[in-house]
Amino acid sequence: PTVTPTAEPTEAPTAEPTAEPTEAPTAEPTAEPTEVPTAEPTAEPTEAPTAEPTAEPTEAPTAEPTAEPTEAPTEEPTAESTEAPAEEPTAEPAETVTEAPEEIIEEVDLDAGLFVEIEGSIAYNEGGEPLSWIGMRNGVPAEMKPRLQENDGRIRVSLDDLVRCVPGWALTDDGTVVLEAEGHTLGIYNEKTGIAATIDGTEIRIEPADFDFGNDGHFISASFLANALMGTAEWDAEERTLMLRIPVASETTD
Repeated sequence: PTVTPTAEPTEAPTAEPTAEPTEAPTAEPTAEPTEVPTAEPTAEPTEAPTAEPTAEPTEAPTAEPTAEPTEAPTEEPTAESTEAPAEEPTAEPAETVTEAPEEIIEEVDLDAGLFVEIEGSIAYNEGGEPLSWIGMRNGVPAEMKPRLQENDGRIRVSLDDLVRCVPGWALTDDGTVVLEAEGHTLGIYNEKTGIAATIDGTEIRIEPADFDFGNDGHFISASFLANALMGTAEWDAEERTLMLRIPVASETTD
């Protein structure tokens, strides 16, 4: 009866409480709080902010502003300002000076346009009948009279028609207009500085309105022609007749 109660209470209480509380609390709390918080916050904040802001602001601003402002201002302003001013001012003044004599001739043509053709006759020297010749009109022979032009009382006559009517008169135009009439030689020259005229080799004064050498032929002022050939010219407005008197050269020198 003394050996049975001493063996049961000593082995049972010592094995159960010592194994459970020592292993469970120590393994679980130490592994979970140490690994989870340390891995996540350290990897994300360190890599993301450092990679993105450093790559974008450094490459984009440096490449764009340096390439555009350097190429555009250097090529365009230099090409335009150097070539354009050198060509334009030099070409225009040179042409203006060269064409000056042609502008004088154009003014002569404008003045010549003020004359209009009129009906009338020419009485030459002491001839009884007005000057005329037989020409073709609409394919039919007809009597023709020298053409006359008038502007504000000034009369011009066709040299082409006069040489058809007056014996011994001749007209040539080889760049210089030459009229042979009554022993005189009248020359009219179109020069670069303007129009010049000579009678028997002596230069005489001629005005732009004194002649018109165009598509209608050679028209010349009646008063200029008469003075050059040592004669007279009078216009009778009522009779519509130009009285032209040109003496022979020998008669004026005697």
